[in-house]
Amino acid sequence: MPFTPYHFGPGVLFKSLVPRGISLVAYGVAQVAIDCETLYHIVRHTKPDHRFFHTFVGASLVGLAVAVALAIVAPLLPRPWRWLNEDLSWNALWVGGLVGGLSHAILDSMYHRDAVPFWPWSNDNLLLTHHRLAPEICVATGMVGLILVAWRALRPRSA
Repeated sequence: MPFTPYHFGPGVLFKSLVPRGISLVAYGVAQVAIDCETLYHIVRHTKPDHRFFHTFVGASLVGLAVAVALAIVAPLLPRPWRWLNEDLSWNALWVGGLVGGLSHAILDSMYHRDAVPFWPWSNDNLLLTHHRLAPEICVATGMVGLILVAWRALRPRSA
């Protein structure tokens, strides 16, 4: 699922459940950064498409690198919405980067045969499902997350 909005569904759900605890920006940047590896191999016609960054080790490193990079540039970024102040905090960036990276590895491993999430410990894809559950999980979590975000935004504030 390279560069697909499907991967953002779980991030929206996580953000709706713990708004101050996870950076949706870091989550999203980690998703795109990891899929740059897949795009590279697709364009170059080299197989497998899903390599190091689609392992738990690689995805964790990408997530941490994204968090560090965003923490460095965060003071320079415009913040037209109030939620961005919390979203670009150190703690939220670390969590968003790591959750984004690891969830990407899990979801792609459920969907793509060439992913090996447990490398270097195993070259088997133990997460692969026969029913292609990953897109359905992504859509469902995104819908639930959007509903929770809307509910939180529209509910009356207590005094």
